[in-house]
Amino acid sequence: MQFSLQLRDAGEAAAVIEYIDAFGKSHVRERQARVEDGTKNGLSLKICIEAIRALIKPCRVTIHIDCDYIGNACKRGLPERWRRDGWRRSNGDAPANVEDWKRLFIMGQMHDITFAPYDGRRDGELERILERAAAVKIGLECDDGEKDRAD
Repeated sequence: MQFSLQLRDAGEAAAVIEYIDAFGKSHVRERQARVEDGTKNGLSLKICIEAIRALIKPCRVTIHIDCDYIGNACKRGLPERWRRDGWRRSNGDAPANVEDWKRLFIMGQMHDITFAPYDGRRDGELERILERAAAVKIGLECDDGEKDRAD
């Protein structure tokens, strides 16, 4: 896991999106996100959204991310709970970055999204995309499931 992002400072993030089509061919796209006066968690949420927005049709998505907060929140079902409770936490306050959480929640209804730890395999590509400040690094793999279908 690698970071160089200060909390409450400007930050940049990059994503490498790899799509494996029905014939096993890899297609790669890149995305970037930038936040001013944000946090690592907010930046992580933004780059996840930007990466998923690149997907054309519903598919299974694995997001390799070096931010435990986003993956753990989703695994624990917090976005669903917040939605059910009117986008409020148990203390009555809205979660930080609530609009981005809403976007990610909606995208999760369209795609089968899972989170995994970032393994560093795309470091070179992500560094090249960012060029200046390495921030949150994620790799996203998408499989539309066609190669698994027997029809």
